[in-house]
Amino acid sequence: MARKEKKAGPEVRLQGLFEAGDWGAAWGEARQLKASSAEAETAARDVEQRMRPDPSAVWAAAAGALLLAVVAAVGLFGR
Repeated sequence: MARKEKKAGPEVRLQGLFEAGDWGAAWGEARQLKASSAEAETAARDVEQRMRPDPSAVWAAAAGALLLAVVAAVGLFGR
């Protein structure tokens, strides 16, 4: 993180971490923001919500893994 970002406010640091792709540090910063002040909590919640995976993508991945398992089982045991 650049020196300029360290001197910036916590909301700016959180947004910078998120945009840089450092999601681990962004989660930690969001937790600190939520604990420190009530007005910063909305910024932290916004970034946390954008970091969560899309539920439909999770379901699609699970369905794909199940389909792959079924195809593999049929291929192995169907002979």
